[in-house]
Amino acid sequence: MKPSYKILMILPQEFMAYHGSGIQVRNRLKAILDKGNCTVDLLTLPLGKDIRLEHLKIFRVFKIPYTSSDIEFGPSLKKYFYDMALCFYSFALASRKSYDLVYTHEESGLIGAFVRAIFGIPHVHEMHSFLPQGMCNYGACKEDDIIYNWTCRLERFILGHSDQVIAISPDIANQSTDLCPRANITTIENCFIEGERELDKVEAELLRRQYNPDSRPLVVYTGNLSDFQGVDVLLESILHVKKVIPDILLMIVGLSELECVECMKWGERNEAERNVLPVPRRPVEDVPLFLNIADCLVSPRKKGSNTPYKLYAYMAAEKPIVATRNKSHLTAISEREAFLVETNPVDMARGIITALKDPVASLQKAGNAKQLYSRRFAFESFCKSVQNAIETTLKDRHGPYRHHH
Repeated sequence: MKPSYKILMILPQEFMAYHGSGIQVRNRLKAILDKGNCTVDLLTLPLGKDIRLEHLKIFRVFKIPYTSSDIEFGPSLKKYFYDMALCFYSFALASRKSYDLVYTHEESGLIGAFVRAIFGIPHVHEMHSFLPQGMCNYGACKEDDIIYNWTCRLERFILGHSDQVIAISPDIANQSTDLCPRANITTIENCFIEGERELDKVEAELLRRQYNPDSRPLVVYTGNLSDFQGVDVLLESILHVKKVIPDILLMIVGLSELECVECMKWGERNEAERNVLPVPRRPVEDVPLFLNIADCLVSPRKKGSNTPYKLYAYMAAEKPIVATRNKSHLTAISEREAFLVETNPVDMARGIITALKDPVASLQKAGNAKQLYSRRFAFESFCKSVQNAIETTLKDRHGPYRHHH
């Protein structure tokens, strides 16, 4: 099929990167390009790895001189300069090429609003989080202070200057509707494509022998050490679990080199070096293997309301899940699918011990989680929702699509 429309996608993040946001954007691209009826020019940072998808072309802004080749999570001066570079580059692309749609992520929605106003291109904005809440999560502001209120105004402007807004969780959609009632908001929750493929059992067994040769009770967490993730609570809980299950092993997968060192130092300080195993970032294709060798999966998030991307991978893995009882998890799961605990080390330890010691309840909850994933979050339905949001926006603004030659 010959592509019939062109999309400019703006992403103010490292791409491709093996963390939740990076995988989420890759899934969006696969869904958009699945029909073969469009092309996407992705404008992003000069960080990460290129991926190959038919009809995808990646453009990168220049690298800021004398800076490291990675970028920290959350707001920073470096990100501000990269956002400015993305703004100028997007204007240059929009003036040279005939795009039918601009698709933005996170704070680049402001750039999309300007592109929409200047070039008359329909704007779809995707919210990975509610920006004011995200700023609080990363410690950049407190609720109702000047920065928070300014970020609310920025978010309201973006929402009001988007033809379609895609929220990745119901709570983000609710907060956005409260902030800007006239915004056209659709909720499209994430999926985990790798979890829907058949697992290579030989590779999984080799991985188990490498990381857990003694088949110790294994708890796995995937993600980083950002404060809102609650890994500090998880680590403290392992000290309590160790009193009941002395050979417990917590594997933390997906860390930077610095975070790996932090984890090892924590283990030494707390006489738990045998109980904590940090693993550097791995390709997304390896994630199902790590989840498969686990006896229990943990999501200890303590702040925010957007569903952690890891939760979709956990559900698809059909392994017992221990998760904190807060909005970020309750928008997707309930007691039927997981052992829900309070955000403190003692209760988290209780949940982990129960998941490891009660095989009947664990099997039941893991099966329920897998069924929920298949029914609500599978790639096929995700794909249809993304394509429908884009095609509806194009029809509302353009009527029949323009054709490019």
